[in-house]
Amino acid sequence: MTHSGGNKQPEHICLPCYNRESSWELYSVQLQVVIQHNGWTTAVTVIQMCLALEEKALQVFIDLPVEQHDDLVVLTTALQQWFRQMPVALSVRRLFLVKRRLSWRI
Repeated sequence: MTHSGGNKQPEHICLPCYNRESSWELYSVQLQVVIQHNGWTTAVTVIQMCLALEEKALQVFIDLPVEQHDDLVVLTTALQQWFRQMPVALSVRRLFLVKRRLSWRI
């Protein structure tokens, strides 16, 4: 019987898809864990993120200038800024609706 010893490679973990159903903060934590586990370079991380982005998240990448498509900092900053704006817009809309309902009661 042959024993291969302790040279077993760690299992590759796939990056989960992102389409804004979860918060950017949670996805960012998952991203960091997967990057560290898989030992990805910045270039590989950008490629894997692009493959994992869906719907509006992918549109954020598409809307970046082509020369910035390989810049991880630009991509993560754009996603962070875009998706952090959404809850604010929704909360403003909710605030407007609440004020509107209250004005009907008066």
